[in-house]
Amino acid sequence: MLFSLKEITSTPEAPRMNEPFVVRGKIDLFKLPFFGPIWIIATVLYPERWWEEIIPIVGSPEIRKDTIALGSDFEISFPKGFDREGEYTLSVRAYGGPTLPLDSIVLPPFPPVSTVEGTFTVEGEVPEEETAFSLTRPTVSPTDHPEPETEITISCPVLSEATKEQNIKVKCIIYEGSILPGHGTKLAEYISEEVAIVPGESKTFDFTRATVAGSIDRRDVEVEVYIAGKLVKESEWDDVYYVGKPPEEEIDFGLTRPSVTPAEITPGTPITITCPVTSACTKEQTVTAKVIIYEGSILPGHGTKLKEYTSPAFTIAPGASYNVVVSHTAVAGSIDRRDVEVEINIAGKIVKQSEWDDVYYVLTEELELLEIKIDPAGTGTVTTDPEPSEGTQHNWYFPHGTTVQVTAHPKAGYIFKSWSGEMTDTAAITAPVYPMTEKRTITAHFREEEAPPKADIKDFDFRATGGTYGIGEKVPFTAPYDYKGKAQSGRLTIFLGTGVYPSFFTKHTFSPVSVSFKESMDWRGGVINGQFTLPSTLKPGQTYSVRAKLEAISDYTQETDTDWGVLKIAEAPIGYVLTIDVSPAGAGTVTKSPNKTTYSPGEKVTLTASPKSGYEFDHWGGAASGTSPTATVTMDSDKLVVAVFREVAPPVGISFSVMLTSIPSWLIPVYEWYIVWRGKTHGQWTDVSYGITLEDVKATGAMTAVLKTATGTRSFTTQTYTLEDGRTYKFNVEYLRLE
Repeated sequence: MLFSLKEITSTPEAPRMNEPFVVRGKIDLFKLPFFGPIWIIATVLYPERWWEEIIPIVGSPEIRKDTIALGSDFEISFPKGFDREGEYTLSVRAYGGPTLPLDSIVLPPFPPVSTVEGTFTVEGEVPEEETAFSLTRPTVSPTDHPEPETEITISCPVLSEATKEQNIKVKCIIYEGSILPGHGTKLAEYISEEVAIVPGESKTFDFTRATVAGSIDRRDVEVEVYIAGKLVKESEWDDVYYVGKPPEEEIDFGLTRPSVTPAEITPGTPITITCPVTSACTKEQTVTAKVIIYEGSILPGHGTKLKEYTSPAFTIAPGASYNVVVSHTAVAGSIDRRDVEVEINIAGKIVKQSEWDDVYYVLTEELELLEIKIDPAGTGTVTTDPEPSEGTQHNWYFPHGTTVQVTAHPKAGYIFKSWSGEMTDTAAITAPVYPMTEKRTITAHFREEEAPPKADIKDFDFRATGGTYGIGEKVPFTAPYDYKGKAQSGRLTIFLGTGVYPSFFTKHTFSPVSVSFKESMDWRGGVINGQFTLPSTLKPGQTYSVRAKLEAISDYTQETDTDWGVLKIAEAPIGYVLTIDVSPAGAGTVTKSPNKTTYSPGEKVTLTASPKSGYEFDHWGGAASGTSPTATVTMDSDKLVVAVFREVAPPVGISFSVMLTSIPSWLIPVYEWYIVWRGKTHGQWTDVSYGITLEDVKATGAMTAVLKTATGTRSFTTQTYTLEDGRTYKFNVEYLRLE
């Protein structure tokens, strides 16, 4: 063979999806006179997909007329790479003549004079961590505002934060600066040779150029990092250097990458963003700062703007530094990284602007899917407690480990039947799902609602507790029954009467008792328990029967039952009346033991006097005597006893003040606070440095401080103290004590 393909290589050996792919090699010609180009075709094959690139290899102009140099190099690029994972076949072929195009497919008219084939594997997209780099503001030497046509060196530090070794190229782009956001005219750009850099290694890429005059003296610099022709990182800086003597009055500021606390942030976490500003101005300036927070992006630029804050105006002297501090509550987003932009404004005009990628991260919770099925479809819905973090109807996501309560809601014409699937309770309409440690699937079953039967009552059995009772005494009863039909209201009416079965003569009718019947498709037992009071219209010594009627009101139906001859009214006893009076009226109360309307001759009654607030017991009068609150009276006639009370002076309250101290940092800022003393609220300040004064209050109690903060309302309670009049106490929030 007079010529052959040799040293065929592909870069990278195991490309990622959409990563540029390059085939390189040599073609050797063994002293054959060469009068035209040799054509090289590289073909990459994958089932149902193919790419093909072609380039000519032309003889070197330094070769003599009838010869060609041995070992001619070639390079074929696939700049867009391949958009599927899997094993590909690479075929490299050399032809002795040009190819012919036919319907976008390249067909060589001659058989190949040399062929090399092989395979390679395309893996998934390049992980972000494999292409992570940190770029630092470039430095320029000489630094003393070089004049036009001065040769300078721009040094661009690059730190690899990637997880594996990478071959990179660095591009340096130089712009005229601008006093407004953005850059002016692009002046030049340079790109380095490809360099290998290992994880954690820092390399500085130097670019040398001669300065040129422009419409403005300031120069901005942009640095880009490429891997196999793909941009993976870029940053830009304003006013990296000046050309010529700077103006007498210069307005410039140095903005440093913001810092964020706390380190671990989840949605809802209050955070503090600190943005250092250093004045490079020649005079003192009064400025405001705007801090803008964006979602990050895996591509150049930012994602969605989340929030912006404008600081109060502040004055900063030349060379001085100032921290712009922003309080923000982290929110969830479509990506966890957050970018921050800082703008400096003078008189409403932006004079400096910088932005940083990935200033902080908002950690997102691991979510698990709860899939809910409805059987039959469309017969009901399901709600959850807690509400899902995200998802669509009945396909909801919850934080890992959450216990979810589900509630079934039947549509009109249907009722809940049961649950099935990954649940601990399948009968209750509200029930828990297994903890969300993985995907869970449940089904809510419904059935058509059946119309209840016509209301009916049976087996009504009213029973009063028999015996001898006095007028005014209460008689217990129980009334079991069976019911079927729709849910509705009912009533139970009780009658007292005389007569012997089957004759019943009504003597007293009680007010109906309300009854609630629950829906029942078949007979369901129920019971009514209660008591009724014997009226004064009944005759002592008479025996009475009790009749009861149970009714359903809407679908009218009733059943009656009679308890014959169960109650006898006792004869009125002979006794004496004990009358109690209180002086002054309303100053107290007196209890009797036993407490009866009349008492038998010789029966002893114990009296106990109890004063109301503002009074104390003094002595007994009438049929009792003495100063003890307890007295005994023997009933041998009708008697009157008077309990005499006297007024006492009210206690005098104390006054004192309370200040807050030792407030834990996690509670700050406090938006409002107040004190609760013995159940009553005192004060209500928005400034924790103010004190609260309590006047004319009792001295003993436990004190509660209520603080409203960014994280919610918090209460802190001390032990019980007896306080002194006129003092100021410090409420130690951290240790819950008064000092």
